[in-house]
Amino acid sequence: MSDGLDRQDRDCRERAKQLGATDVVVFRETVSGYKRTAKRKAFDAMTSYVREHRPEFLIAWKFDRYSRKGIRDVAAVSELVEETGVRFICLKDNLDSANAEWELLAAFAAHQARGESRNTALRMTSRKAKERREGKWTAQTPYGYVKTRDMRLIQHAERAKVVRRIADAYLDGASMSAIARALTADGIDAPGYLVYLERVARLRERGKREEAEARAKKRPANVWTTTSVKNILVNPVTAGMMAYKDQPVYDEHGEPVMVTDSPIISVAERRRILARRTSQTSVVRKPGKRTGGKASPGRPPAYLLTGFVVCECGHAICGSRSRPPKLPRYRCAGRSDATPCKLKSIAVPDLERAVIDAVLGHLAALEPEDPRLAAIARKWIARHAPEHDAQRREFAERADTLRARLEDLESAKWERGEFDDAEGPARYARFRTRIAEQLAAVESALAQLPEPTVDISALLDPAETAETFANTSPATLAERREVLALVLERVTVRSGGRIEPVWVGSNAEHLPIAEPLAA
Repeated sequence: MSDGLDRQDRDCRERAKQLGATDVVVFRETVSGYKRTAKRKAFDAMTSYVREHRPEFLIAWKFDRYSRKGIRDVAAVSELVEETGVRFICLKDNLDSANAEWELLAAFAAHQARGESRNTALRMTSRKAKERREGKWTAQTPYGYVKTRDMRLIQHAERAKVVRRIADAYLDGASMSAIARALTADGIDAPGYLVYLERVARLRERGKREEAEARAKKRPANVWTTTSVKNILVNPVTAGMMAYKDQPVYDEHGEPVMVTDSPIISVAERRRILARRTSQTSVVRKPGKRTGGKASPGRPPAYLLTGFVVCECGHAICGSRSRPPKLPRYRCAGRSDATPCKLKSIAVPDLERAVIDAVLGHLAALEPEDPRLAAIARKWIARHAPEHDAQRREFAERADTLRARLEDLESAKWERGEFDDAEGPARYARFRTRIAEQLAAVESALAQLPEPTVDISALLDPAETAETFANTSPATLAERREVLALVLERVTVRSGGRIEPVWVGSNAEHLPIAEPLAA
């Protein structure tokens, strides 16, 4: 028997007693028999028990307690009956494998159970969507909040302070791993550990002491991890927004649905957090591996031009150390895997001096109305005011999503014929009006975003920029690379003794340089 309601338990035991059974084994199950991904441990244990011990009867309260996957499971239970000789009985379906037509009745019961499950799933999906639009939080209470009776969230007196501490530390430049270590060192209970404690407490409240004690013996480590910190930082609900599949939910006007009147962090702070997260990830491209996955950016570069310079053969040019008194050199990475390449290695000071001179000359030649200056300003904003760029990108993505919905609606009407019934035209008009209004609201909000004021006068001062590059201390390497990134996209180094810089906002430009030093 599956699914453990007391009434069903009593009914099945009573029928077993009527059939003369004296040794009764009960299999209880709380997971859904409808979901494909559900792991039905009790069901699997029951099947194994029947095959091993060959009981006389297998009793279920109703066929949908046995399975809700439809007719295909009728074949499975039929095979089990034939293999073991067990008598399969479903009380409420009047189903008994002792009858000749039982498989036909089982098929009907299975089909009916699956249909009921589909209808139930549809109703649940519709109800949850309605609750999301109303700002009601029905999922597990997120860390930092308390759920009220009307399904709204309010800040937890102590845990909200922890979330605030995490956000402040991350925005101040701390890494997620450093934040996790600090929280663990301070003895603050981790989210997963708190969930464990709450589950054990609920089991004890319900009188399930044996199950509670069994769980208590499997006590998890009370340790904060990078993942637990990340989940709090990127979760929309931390900023008070309703979330579905880890993404914010928006209302019919294109505004985020809020689940609390007192979010722990602001929407602007969330944008800054996401912008920093984006800047700290890179795309992985490895032969034989899936392309496009996210990864950490790895070790910080040790050379000024790492990531900026490429060889004419297409490979990256990397810095490599040499034993004194020899100078460190930039070398083509392709030469290490036997790729034919004519480029000789270049002393680090020579190539860096050539690129810096080109950068200083480029900045000095920029006029106030030069479009390349605007491109530099946009890049500066992306680095130093990421919340503005993130907000603009957020609105743009929402607008793209709404345009895609409009296109799909048109396809549904003209290609798939989904509005050909009597009420179709009115339904189509209603859907189209709603999406068009949302799109107009998002486009209006995007157009009204203020342009931030950018002061890049220090960058355009050749003397000040030259002074920045003149300080070759390792402590200033990150600052010098940041200046390069604002101006320079990449530099191709050719064997003929020239570099080809590609400036931010422009096409490639060829500049001759002195012949590189001999290898």
